[in-house]
Amino acid sequence: MINPGSPRPIFAKLAILIFFVACGTVLEVNLLAGMGSLPEALTKVANQLIAISVGLGIGGLFVYKNAANVFPNQVCKPIVALREGDDRSYVKIPERCKTQFNEVLTKFGYKNNDKITLFINQGVHPISAGSPSFPNGAVVSLPKWYIFENHEDVEKCGITFQGRDIKWDSELGIMIKETLLPTDDMIAFCIGNELAKIQRLDYMAINAFMAPTWLYTTFRIAYATPRLVKLHAILDFILKLCILRMSYLCYKQVNGNLYHDVVYKADLTAAKCEPRMLQGGIDMFSKKLELNRIRRRLLGKKGKYCFTEEGNDIESYLYPLMTERLERLKAINTGSTSVSSDELLNDR
Repeated sequence: MINPGSPRPIFAKLAILIFFVACGTVLEVNLLAGMGSLPEALTKVANQLIAISVGLGIGGLFVYKNAANVFPNQVCKPIVALREGDDRSYVKIPERCKTQFNEVLTKFGYKNNDKITLFINQGVHPISAGSPSFPNGAVVSLPKWYIFENHEDVEKCGITFQGRDIKWDSELGIMIKETLLPTDDMIAFCIGNELAKIQRLDYMAINAFMAPTWLYTTFRIAYATPRLVKLHAILDFILKLCILRMSYLCYKQVNGNLYHDVVYKADLTAAKCEPRMLQGGIDMFSKKLELNRIRRRLLGKKGKYCFTEEGNDIESYLYPLMTERLERLKAINTGSTSVSSDELLNDR
């Protein structure tokens, strides 16, 4: 599953845009037709064009939902990978990241990494796509700040705040450096978390078809309202708007709940892999929350609309709250945080 935090391909935005433009056109055409402002022949042609547009939009969304999982190295990696130099080559993976990757793979029961590729992405969240069961395998990527190994690496990376250089010897500068330095245990937890996600073939199957099917069903219901309920054209127009809005809100809730379940179970699987990985998860979320609290403080009034006092992202509805994930990890009984590879490996 490609991480929702990753950059979205342009065709995904176009697919969604085409769908909602088509739905809006349905509303307008039906309204005008109901008021007798459109000839019958023109109405039929308009409806045919709308159906074609909706088909293209839903098809594009289906491609977006599945392309990265089917072709992870050809789609996901080129889009989100961090590059450097004039030749735009992929950033070299630090040796300690490779070491942790191999160790966690072994713990999960994978004898080699031929089917799973590791790389560094350009974002701040880990990303995974594909599955070891698929012909093209899977990819797991670490956020760009995982390449930092010491304070000097952080200072030399060119990070600025709103175009201004950061005073690294200041109190805030030192705090920022600490939050941007990953430990080996954090790296291991992050990798284990993504490996647990790419084992969830059940979620991949649901995610592959849910959004296109949901949008198609919404379109058909909105399109059929004149035959189901005899209303005045203006009332029918309002009804269609309500259907579209309610459908979006319901999809948002269902999709969020499904993804939250995947994330929570992946956290649990990675944490129970080894005691040190549990601590790595706790450290990772603690540092992320601390960094967000610093950013909230530096942004002033704007920061209150971006982050909560605890450090959670306000605008990110799809991701579970980091405070919730942190509390779940803290609640795990450390006496039972080690499980066998057979329990971890649901899918070879």
